[in-house]
Amino acid sequence: MCELVFRKYSVLLYAVAILVGMVGAARADTYFTMYNTGVAPVGDYNTDTHWSYYSTTTDPSVNPGVLPANTTWAPAYVVSAEAWPLGTGPWMQNTGTGSGRGNWIGPQMGSMLFGGKWYPTAPPSTYFVYQQSFYIPTNVDLSKVLITGVLASDNCKTTVGMNGTGLGNVISMPDCANNGNSFSVGHTFEIGGMNAKFGSAAYEAYYGAFQPGWNTIQFTVFNDSTTGSPNPTGLVIWDLLGRAQEVPEPMTAGLMIAGIAAASWLRRRRSPRSV
Repeated sequence: MCELVFRKYSVLLYAVAILVGMVGAARADTYFTMYNTGVAPVGDYNTDTHWSYYSTTTDPSVNPGVLPANTTWAPAYVVSAEAWPLGTGPWMQNTGTGSGRGNWIGPQMGSMLFGGKWYPTAPPSTYFVYQQSFYIPTNVDLSKVLITGVLASDNCKTTVGMNGTGLGNVISMPDCANNGNSFSVGHTFEIGGMNAKFGSAAYEAYYGAFQPGWNTIQFTVFNDSTTGSPNPTGLVIWDLLGRAQEVPEPMTAGLMIAGIAAASWLRRRRSPRSV
């Protein structure tokens, strides 16, 4: 009899373990496709098929989705790795490997010869807004969406917008206080409900900015008021990753309830009875 009871408890424990495992698998992270800059296709002066830009002299950082009248989006260009300010210039080199690699992109403004190399130059005191679209699966918990990456830009400041909502200073750039240097080192960033306190204004800005289906992310780069030439501008993003958690389906929720009920019943059966 004791052996039969032991076997019955063992079967129940096994069943509970399976239910918990199924629930855990249902809550596993899911990843959605996002593209680093300058990788589609790779090659100097090619247009990046995933990133486009527009320029304006009015700061669009508060609400970059509200575009100026007659805004024209243009394809971003891959900056030559040999052209100044890359090569022997002050910009950090293209970085990352494999799917994590990123290359500098910029506007196709006038290029000039400098030190035997061609380099891009752009108007001063101008904002360049770079954007790409990406798809968030419809079966995920938007409060668990998280986008991470690393970037460098020319110049300070660089801000982020999501679906037309400005997200504020989500990119920490301490080197901006040092002669406006945001281009010689990488700056990590996180965008999503996970990186803000639940219920705070920041949380609502992150969480409320996402939507199921197609989304648009925008990075606004300011080209400073340096006079004369050269005055390049650009952006590089690498290790860009988007992930979220799936919402449990009704059947999964049922499995969770069944697992808890089975565990509770088993606990009652095994507890000593009073005499």
